[in-house]
Amino acid sequence: MTLALLLDGAGYIPHGHCYLWQTPLVALHVAADGLIAIAYFSIPVLLIYFIRQRHDLPFPGIFWLFSGFIVSCGITHLLAIWTLWHPDYWLAGAAKAFTAWISITTAIWLLPSLRQALALPSLAEMRDLNYSLQQEINDRNQIAAALKESELKFRGIFDQMYQFIGLLTPQGILLEANRTALEFGGIELDDVRGQPFWDMIWWQISPATREKLQGAIAQAAQGEFMRYEVEVQGAQGQVITLDFSLRPVLDDAGNVVLLIPEGRDISDRIQAEKALQLQAVITRNMAEGVCLVRADNGVIVYANPKFEHMFGYDSGELNGQSAAIVNHPDAAMTPEAVVLSIREAVLAKKEATYEIYNIKKDGTPFWCEATAAVFDHPDYGPVLVAVQQDISDRKAAEAQAQIQASLEEKELLLKEIYHRVKNNLQVIFSLLNLQANNLSDAHAKAAIRESQNRIIAMSLVHEKLYQSSDLAHIELSEYVTSLAKSLLATYRPVVGKISLDIKIAACHLDIETAIPCGLILNELIANSLKYAYPQSQPGCLSIESNDSDSQQIILTIKDDGIGLPQDFDLQRVTSLGLKLVSNLAKQLRGEIKIVPSCAGTEFKLSFPQPQG
Repeated sequence: MTLALLLDGAGYIPHGHCYLWQTPLVALHVAADGLIAIAYFSIPVLLIYFIRQRHDLPFPGIFWLFSGFIVSCGITHLLAIWTLWHPDYWLAGAAKAFTAWISITTAIWLLPSLRQALALPSLAEMRDLNYSLQQEINDRNQIAAALKESELKFRGIFDQMYQFIGLLTPQGILLEANRTALEFGGIELDDVRGQPFWDMIWWQISPATREKLQGAIAQAAQGEFMRYEVEVQGAQGQVITLDFSLRPVLDDAGNVVLLIPEGRDISDRIQAEKALQLQAVITRNMAEGVCLVRADNGVIVYANPKFEHMFGYDSGELNGQSAAIVNHPDAAMTPEAVVLSIREAVLAKKEATYEIYNIKKDGTPFWCEATAAVFDHPDYGPVLVAVQQDISDRKAAEAQAQIQASLEEKELLLKEIYHRVKNNLQVIFSLLNLQANNLSDAHAKAAIRESQNRIIAMSLVHEKLYQSSDLAHIELSEYVTSLAKSLLATYRPVVGKISLDIKIAACHLDIETAIPCGLILNELIANSLKYAYPQSQPGCLSIESNDSDSQQIILTIKDDGIGLPQDFDLQRVTSLGLKLVSNLAKQLRGEIKIVPSCAGTEFKLSFPQPQG
């Protein structure tokens, strides 16, 4: 069929004649066919755009067939409009024939594509699959975060170890080393990670040292625990002796997957057994106790040997026990409440440092300084890692320091009191002196002077206490000497040349004893100076005491003056001074008596020696 035949409309009439050229009817068909054609042409455009954007479509060819089918349908509607005025029915029929062919082809292609399309997941299934994938991504992110946090915690604990420790492959390649080992060697981990362990600076002390290490690594890689003593060197040429070990780490199949090298400095133990014991004590005190406690129920899931030893438990005995078992109870909080408060603080802040009062298995309480942090354990979920160190000695020292500070504060206050009392007595002395200057009566002046002497006796006690390092006691010899010299200076204008002979054994008196004793001595010495040597005759005044080891203190006050009258009775005396002497002797729970003497006067004062 030629193109001329397709366009030949001779002998036919346009469709418009069928519609009697009724304008509304023709317009209706033109509008309907035109809109359908526009819709058919727009749909392929969108399909083609979709195909070009989605290169991952499993069967794009069917979309191209659909596009051709829809376009050919649109052409037939355009020809329906064309034949209203032009009877080119061969062309319209050819277009319909092409549409029929492409429709059948599309239907044939659609059958296998339909089976593939039916195999595709539904929208709901896609949503579920997408949700599952998102959940898996979130879980992986959480696991990655937990692993990162676990790594940080591991590094924190790892670097706190004071001994040398690391991680090796079974072939001896260095993976990890703690800060202690790196600082000793003066190296950084990034500079040596991935290198053979025997090439590190520590082992360069001799070829034999490196060869022995290589042999030990080979044996440890076979599952054997290796341990020996070895000398290693540091960055500054420092040489120390290590108790070195290689511990193999096995997987579930029993294969060695890691080696843990560990070294402890035992240089002092080489020198002497005593140094070894000291080093062991230092090592034990420097190593911390570590335990893991479940955050949900407060149960201990792991305690390292140091922690078990610190609390007096056997290996593994604490596992499965409540953490409250190591907390000391008090009136304010139960052990369970202590565990709960610590858990809440750590969970809120992720890490906490605190001091805690603990108790050992045998009931012994002691103080620990602890640092606790939280991380997600793969088996137990959130756990608290507590690192504890015994600080009982430090606590005792702090308490002693507080007591010492309080004591020094009280001593300072007591010194101030003694100083103020002495100053107040001095003020009273000065007031009496002013009063005496305004008196013309000789007896009144003498009475005031005697009162002043008594004030001096009391003031001297406070002065000696203020000057003494022992604020509770004064030295008797110094006090008696000062008092006697003070009285001698007071009466020197009215007496002759009087010498003093003082022999006092070492003895200390407290303030309750020193003041009455000093007042008694004041009266007896003043009486001797006033009455024993008339007409300014010379003489000697002696004061002696017995051995200080005795339970009694005996003071002898003796002069070589004119002596007392024959009928003198100390119990019947009427003078104020001697009455004061008798009363003060009773206050001391002692006695005062006159010793008969052929020349002069001798008094003996005895009283119990103060205790403490």
